[in-house]
Amino acid sequence: MKIADFGLSKRVEGNTALRTQVGTMAYVAPEVLGIFTLEDLALPRGTVPVYSMAVDIWSLGLMVYRMRTGQAAFEESQDLSHFVILRRPLSKELLRSHGASDGCIKFIESCLVPSPRERPTVDKLVGDAWLGGLAVIPSPDPVENEQ
Repeated sequence: MKIADFGLSKRVEGNTALRTQVGTMAYVAPEVLGIFTLEDLALPRGTVPVYSMAVDIWSLGLMVYRMRTGQAAFEESQDLSHFVILRRPLSKELLRSHGASDGCIKFIESCLVPSPRERPTVDKLVGDAWLGGLAVIPSPDPVENEQ
């Protein structure tokens, strides 16, 4: 599955830094908004403003949450700040009331880890039992297809 907001897309090659603070508010990762865990803020100066592809894992978790409940996980920016900075737990009641299984809830929680350094990679997520242990199929290189 590929999900993209092509209005914000960027070709990422090698060590391309990701710094632009744009995104759809309901799905944007906290680090894009400058919201960091206290542990991440303690990292050496110069490493905090650049974010990684972990932002896509966060967005995936929020999309699955919304698909399951019909609501945003963080209605207010203050809710997001409290989740990341104060490490408030994600409310599971709404997910359970909409029939989310324990596996689904664990998958969402694994995507919504406050620190991007601790979020799973795509390779790890595709092996999740809730997804049925999907295999990663490499995407064809769009440049090769243009020839």
